[in-house]
Amino acid sequence: MEALATIPGTQIKDYNHLDHLRHEVANLLETNPTSFPGCQPVSFERKHISKLLQEDFYVCEKSDGIRCLLYITQSPHTRKEEVYLINRKNEYYLLNNINFPLSEEDQKLTNERFPVGTLIDGELVLSVPKSGSGPKELTYLVFDCIAFHRKLLAKRTFDKRLAYFRGKLYQPYIEALKRRAPNLPPPPFDIKFKNMEFSYGIPVIFQNMKKLRHISDGLIFTSREAPYVFKTDEMILKWKPPSQNTVDFLLSLEFPLVNQDGEEFLDYDAKPICHLKIWMGNERYQLVETMYLTDDEWEQLKSLNEPLDDRIVECYQDEKHRWRYMRFRDDKDNGNHFTIFSKVINSIEDCVTKEELFSACDSIKKHWKIRQKLADDRMRAEHERHRAEKAKWQREQERRHAQLHHSNDAVDPEKRKGEFMDSEQDPKKPKV
Repeated sequence: MEALATIPGTQIKDYNHLDHLRHEVANLLETNPTSFPGCQPVSFERKHISKLLQEDFYVCEKSDGIRCLLYITQSPHTRKEEVYLINRKNEYYLLNNINFPLSEEDQKLTNERFPVGTLIDGELVLSVPKSGSGPKELTYLVFDCIAFHRKLLAKRTFDKRLAYFRGKLYQPYIEALKRRAPNLPPPPFDIKFKNMEFSYGIPVIFQNMKKLRHISDGLIFTSREAPYVFKTDEMILKWKPPSQNTVDFLLSLEFPLVNQDGEEFLDYDAKPICHLKIWMGNERYQLVETMYLTDDEWEQLKSLNEPLDDRIVECYQDEKHRWRYMRFRDDKDNGNHFTIFSKVINSIEDCVTKEELFSACDSIKKHWKIRQKLADDRMRAEHERHRAEKAKWQREQERRHAQLHHSNDAVDPEKRKGEFMDSEQDPKKPKV
């Protein structure tokens, strides 16, 4: 399995600096400063097909990379722009040579040059160069915008959040890149916006996967109407082929005890029993499975010359339902929670194949169009109601104006003149 990307930039190690940044983001989002604020999808199960029929979802490819939030702020000391990547451990990495200017219109409105208090969600992946050869390049794939310029967008619908990113952030960034001096160092990664399709566009996504320059291992369905949730989100569905459904465990190695010349010791060269523990919350783990290793796989792991025990390991199930090693996940503090483990097991046992998704597309589209027509009909009815109310109001205004005009015309001008002269001569005299 290919290694994951490495997060660029300088990791913030100073506790006070890190604590300040975490609280800054927490205040922006109104969340817990000690935890990673990104949402977490749930594994796709058969029951979710009916959800795609009942509600509007977008679909995109699931990238195999490192989940990172990108945070734009300013230094409290210099007031200059600072851009950070935040990983699942809630660690912050300060990036160099990257800037996000506001549009000229927003600069005039706010008298600021860059969007302080902006948080976007994405995946950092390794991409094959356009030339097709050479070392892989870092790409940051954006799929959501949580806050923009101190404005929290989490409660807005998904399509509105995407529109904010495209128009307010991505377009000014691309235009600034075109004006960037060629002698300046390049940004630490390329930034791309993930292609989104309506949920019945699953075949289009699979077709586009063939053209991707990075690894993709599934699909992500995101509700069009649901807000952004800072925890496990039941309205974001992660589909993977059965062979690629994985679980992150804590690996615990048990080496054999050997007796040589009456002396007992652990044989660290021998293949150990690989215990897999699932996270129960807080600091608690529970033994649930073992990982199957061939002799060759054990030799390959030893050749890494790295500590293996007590690391987070990503595993998949083979055709014999054995858990197998895929890679270590040092980007995570904890393995999957036991609730996620249960959902993955359900997803594996009650798997929905690619072919079944394709078969459901026509029904998904039919239901989508029905909802769209109902929404359009409601909008037209509302428009007609407003137009009728406006016409009624205008008629009422015209009627009142006509009555007032008629009333004024009915009074003798000479009489009005006499009343006016009398009131001028005697201010206390009441008008008739």
